[in-house]
Amino acid sequence: MTSTTLLDLGPQARIVAGLAAGVREEQLTDATPCPGTAVRNMLGHLLHLSVAFRDAGRKDLGVTTDTNPFGNNTEGNGLTGTSGGAYFVDDPSYIHLSATLPAGTTDVRFRYSTDPAYLDTGWFVDDVQVNGSAATVSSPVGDWFETSGIQDNNWIVQIVSSCDLTPGTTSTGETQDTAGFVYRFEGDEIHEAGFSTKCMNSTKASVLVVISNLPTGDLTTLDADYVLRVTNTSNKK
Repeated sequence: MTSTTLLDLGPQARIVAGLAAGVREEQLTDATPCPGTAVRNMLGHLLHLSVAFRDAGRKDLGVTTDTNPFGNNTEGNGLTGTSGGAYFVDDPSYIHLSATLPAGTTDVRFRYSTDPAYLDTGWFVDDVQVNGSAATVSSPVGDWFETSGIQDNNWIVQIVSSCDLTPGTTSTGETQDTAGFVYRFEGDEIHEAGFSTKCMNSTKASVLVVISNLPTGDLTTLDADYVLRVTNTSNKK
């Protein structure tokens, strides 16, 4: 004989709900004890978990739901949440779905709606098949668009120094303004050498490196990773 212990999470849920209700807008970007997780990310995580626990309690473990938790699923029977399992993620998961179409069906429509404050990439529809054969997919202008899934990155690295890192030489991309000396470089892979930090000896001089990416192509909102390395080539001590 086995016994099952049911946990009442009601008291804990009420405590968390009270804490969430007390968060002010200016606190959303504050840090939390979890490294790299801001308050807004933590709230999104808790919201997603609460929906997952609710669905698990109802034995609703699939991705299709007729609920409308955010007031945007006016048609019902939609997909709610994020496929990656957490809010504010850049690496999506791929979900393969199938359905039996009613007799006489000639068209299937995909509709996307979201919270007006959500400005990420959205979701993709791929490999649509009917009876095992590729289906013809089309969209009115301005709704869906076809993409190769390739993003063209345009990296810009700017080094801002309070003193001249290339004394006696005006290097490519070098300008000078009220902030000090600015060195600007562009490209997919940027390798620059010849900087001298002797001007910083025994001073309070500082260097700021600003890295930005202005992607082009079909996809212009996905984040891209980069690696920044600084190597000392003159003083090995």
